[in-house]
Amino acid sequence: MTLRVPNVFDALALVAKVEKALFRKTASSLDVRTAIQDEAANRYENIVGRFDVLDRVKSRRLQVPSAEADDVRELGAVQDEIGAWVVPDTIPDSELDTFQPWWPKVPADLRDSTPRMLMTKNGRRIEGYVLGSDQGKGGDSTATSLMYIALPILGALTLLMSKLWAPLAILPALTTIPYLIAIAQGEKVKEAVKAGFLLYAAPLLLANGVSMPSMGSEMAGLAIAGGVILCLMTAVIVGCFLMALGDGEGKVALGTAHRVKDAAKWGMVLMGAGLMTSVLPSAIAPAAIFGLACLYPMVYTNREYLLRSQLLWQQGEAFNLGTQGKLAEAHVEVRESQAKRALGDTTPLIYVATAGGYLTKKHYGYAPDEGSGMWMSMQDLTTSLMLFGNTGIGKTYQIRLLLLQYAALDFGGALITDGKGALAGEMRDIIDLMVEPGIDFAPFEGLTAQDVSIALNALVRTNQRDDDRVWESGARNFLDHATVIHEALRDHEIAYRHAAMQEARRLQEAIDLVWADIAELQRQDGTATAEQLAAYEARVEKIESQRRAWEAVAMSDREWAWTPATLERVITHMAQVGVGAGGVAIPGQRMLEMADYLGYDTTRFGDAETLEQRVRDREQRLSSEPNTVHPDLGIPGSLLQASLDFIFETWSAYAPEQRSSFLLNVHQKINPLLRGKHLRNQDGAPWHSMEHGMDVSQALFGKMVGVNLPTTKHGDAGRIVATLVKQRIYTGIQKRADVGEAAWRAEGQLPVLNVMDECQLLAGDAERNLLSISRSLWLMNVFATQSYEGLVATFHDEWATKQFLGNFTSAGIFQSTPGTYKWFIDRLGTAMLTTFQTATRGIDYSGGMSALINSPLNDPDHPGAAAMKLFERAGGGQLTAVRPGAGASSKWMGPKLAPIDDSSVNKLLLMPNGGKREVQPLFKPEEYNALLMDKGRCIVQINRAGAWRVDFATVRPEDARTTDKAQSTQEKAA
Repeated sequence: MTLRVPNVFDALALVAKVEKALFRKTASSLDVRTAIQDEAANRYENIVGRFDVLDRVKSRRLQVPSAEADDVRELGAVQDEIGAWVVPDTIPDSELDTFQPWWPKVPADLRDSTPRMLMTKNGRRIEGYVLGSDQGKGGDSTATSLMYIALPILGALTLLMSKLWAPLAILPALTTIPYLIAIAQGEKVKEAVKAGFLLYAAPLLLANGVSMPSMGSEMAGLAIAGGVILCLMTAVIVGCFLMALGDGEGKVALGTAHRVKDAAKWGMVLMGAGLMTSVLPSAIAPAAIFGLACLYPMVYTNREYLLRSQLLWQQGEAFNLGTQGKLAEAHVEVRESQAKRALGDTTPLIYVATAGGYLTKKHYGYAPDEGSGMWMSMQDLTTSLMLFGNTGIGKTYQIRLLLLQYAALDFGGALITDGKGALAGEMRDIIDLMVEPGIDFAPFEGLTAQDVSIALNALVRTNQRDDDRVWESGARNFLDHATVIHEALRDHEIAYRHAAMQEARRLQEAIDLVWADIAELQRQDGTATAEQLAAYEARVEKIESQRRAWEAVAMSDREWAWTPATLERVITHMAQVGVGAGGVAIPGQRMLEMADYLGYDTTRFGDAETLEQRVRDREQRLSSEPNTVHPDLGIPGSLLQASLDFIFETWSAYAPEQRSSFLLNVHQKINPLLRGKHLRNQDGAPWHSMEHGMDVSQALFGKMVGVNLPTTKHGDAGRIVATLVKQRIYTGIQKRADVGEAAWRAEGQLPVLNVMDECQLLAGDAERNLLSISRSLWLMNVFATQSYEGLVATFHDEWATKQFLGNFTSAGIFQSTPGTYKWFIDRLGTAMLTTFQTATRGIDYSGGMSALINSPLNDPDHPGAAAMKLFERAGGGQLTAVRPGAGASSKWMGPKLAPIDDSSVNKLLLMPNGGKREVQPLFKPEEYNALLMDKGRCIVQINRAGAWRVDFATVRPEDARTTDKAQSTQEKAA
C-alpha cells in the first residue's frame, strides 16, 4: 500500500468542503485543482496565441465524442435523424457558448496559432503583461527564494555543529558558498553579500549570543530594561519619520521614500523580535532568531513582485502599439465567415505551397503560420488561379504538382494545354485522351461557326504595330463571315441531302403504288387496254427518273465538309472578285454559285438581257422548291444574311490592296492547319480533311484530355489545334448554363480542370468571356504565364489585360518582371502592418584604412613630424570603433588614456522597440527580387473559402498529401 502525502490541493479542497457546508456552495467549487488549472490556463491563453482567428466555429451542429454524449445531453443537445448532435432552436443563441467545447473545429489549414503579441484576448495592450525577459531567458527562477531560505537553515546547522564539535561547523559554512554564488548570478554580488550577512552571519552571531550562559539576573533585568527603552525610542523616531514621508515622494512605488519606509517597518519588526528573544529561554531563543531570518524570502518575493509590476506599468504606458489603428483588426469577422464557409465546403483539398510566415511577422491578419500548408478546395479553384514566373524558376513544376494531386483525387475531368505544346506530353501517365499525331482528329468537330471564328481569331501576333491592327481587324471580320457561310453551306448540304433522300423514298412509294394499280388492272379479266398499261408504265418511268435524280443528290459526295480544308476553299471563293456590267466589281463566279446554292438573291448580278428570266426563275424556285433556300435567308438580322450581304455589297467595293492585306492575315490564321505535315492519323490521312475523330468533349465526363503538339515540331499548328480543342470544351461548359447543374450532372458530366501553361500564347476573348461565369459551371482554371507584359502584348492594352486577370481571384508569383511585380503590388493593395526597424551600425574597415593612411601621423613630410612620432609612440593612430566616454577629461585623448564607455560591457540586450503600425504595401518593390531569387520560392495569394490567404511561400512536393489524406483532412474539418 502506497502512503500518500497530503499536498496543498488537499488542504484547499478541505477548505472548499467547509465553505460548501457553511455557505451552501455548489459542488463545482470542490474541484480546487481543476479550478486552479482552468484559471492558470485562462491567464496563459490570454497572452499567448492568435486571438484574431478562431479555433472553433460557433454552430448549432456539434462534434461530440461518444464518451461525452451524456454531457451534451444534460446541457440540452439532441440527436437528429442521422445521429448527429445539434442544439435545438429552443435554446437561445445567447446560451450557445455553453456548447463551445463541441463546436466544429476550423479546417486544419485555417488554424493559425503563431503569437502576434499585439493585444491580449481581453483587448488590453500586451506590453502591460509581458516583459522581454519572459520570452527570452526568463525572469528570476522560482527556486531563488529557496536559495535565500537555505542560508538561515545552514546558519542553524552551523550553530548546532559548533555546539557538538567546533571543527564540524566548517562543513555547513562551506555549503553556503554555492547558494551565495547562485544569488550573485541571479541578482548581484551586492545582493549576495547582503544576504550572506543578514541571513547567515548576523543570525548566527545573535543566536550564538543568546545561547551563552546567563550572567545573573541583574544583568538580564538590565538588558531587558535597556531593550525596552531602546525599542520605544526607535519606534517614536521611526513613527515621526514615516509621518513626514506621508506625502510627495512617499507615493512613488519603489522610490527612495518607499525603501526607507520598508526599512523602518522591518527595523521595528526586528526590534520587536529582539525584545521577544530577550525574554525567551536560552534554548528556544536561537530558533526564534533563525525562524525570523527565514521570513526574508517573503520580503524578496514581495519586492520582486512590486518591481515586475512597476516595469509592466511603465512598459504598458510607454508602448501603445496594440491599441493604435482598428484597421488591423478588420479581418476578424472575415476570418470567422471564412471558417464557416470552409466547413460547408466538402470538396477535396489540393496543396499549393508552404507558408514562410513572412507576413505573420508583420501582423497581417490573412497570413498563415510559418510552415503551414496553403491549400485550396476544388470549389476554391472554380474562382481561378493564375501563376507568373520566368522560365526555369518553378512555375511549370507547380502546375505538374497540382495536376498530379488532381488526378489522384478522381474528382472530374481536365483539359491540359500549353502555349509551347509540351506540358501534356510530360504528364502522359495521367492523361486518358491525347491529341497528338497518329490519332483521328477533326479540328472543327463539335464547333459552331462562331466557335471556329473565336478559336482562329484568338491567335494573333503579339508584336503587331498599331497600323497592323487595322488589317488584323479586317481579317477577323472576314473570317467571321467566312465561317458563317461555310457552316451554312455545310448545314444546307446536309439538309438538302436529307430532303433528297426523303423525296427519293416518297417517289419510290409512288412507283410502288403505280405498279399496284397496274397489277389490279391486269386482274380485271383482261379489261385493261394496252393504252392504259402503256400510260401507267410511262408514269412509272417518269417517277423513276425523278427518284434516281433525287437519289443521286442524296448519295453524291459531300462538297461542303466541316473541315479546315473546305473553309480554305470557301475563303478562296469568297475572296474572288469579278467585273460586272460597266466595269463594276462583283463577287466571282464561284461565290455566285455558292450564294445561288444557298438561295441568296443574286438576280441583280448578271447581264441586263437575262435579268427578266433570272427573276422568273427565282420566283419559281421560291414557290415550288422552297426547301432549296436556306431558312435563315430573308430573316432580318440573321448571321447568314449579314455575311452574304457583306460579300456582295462591301467586299467587292474594297480596293484590291486592302483586300490583299486582309486576306494575308486570314491565311495566317488557317494555313498552319493545312500545312501541318505531321498532323495526320495513323493511316496518313490529314486532320484538315477530317470531320470526325477523337471526342475531346469527354473531358466534360471525367476524362483527362491533353494536347501534345510541341511548337518546336508543329509550329503555330499546335497552338491552333489546342485553341480549337479548348473551344470545344468551352462550348460544352457554356451549355451547362442553359440546363442547370442538376441536369448536366444527371447526364454524367463532372467538374473540369482547365490547365493552360504559357497562356499568353493561347488565351483570348473566349477566356475573358468564360472566366467570369466559370464558378457556377464548375470550370476550374489554372493558368500560367511568364510576365504581365506578355499578357499586355496578347490583349494589346492594359485595360483588357487587367480585366482578364481580374477573373483570377487567386494568384502566385515566382521570379518575374518589374511589370509583374507592380501589377501584384496593386492587386494586393495596402494593409495596416506592423514593422520593427532595428538600428544598424557598421564598421567601414576600408574607410578606416584610408583615414590611417591620410593621417598626419603617417606624413613624413609634416612640419611637426617629430611630434607626430611622439604621439604615435604614445599610442596614437590606433584604429578603434569605440568612442571614449563622456566623462573623460584628460588632455591627451589617445586610446591608452580614453576610458571605455559602460555600454561596451552592459549585460542588457536592448529589444528593438521602434515599431510602427501603418498602412503600407504587403510586399515592397525591393522585397520581390530578394525573396523570389531562388527556384520554388513564390508569393501566393489564394482565395480560400471566400477570403484571402497571403504569404511568401515555397513549393515543397513532400507537403502535398495523397487523395486519402486530403479527403480525410476535409472530413475531419467538417
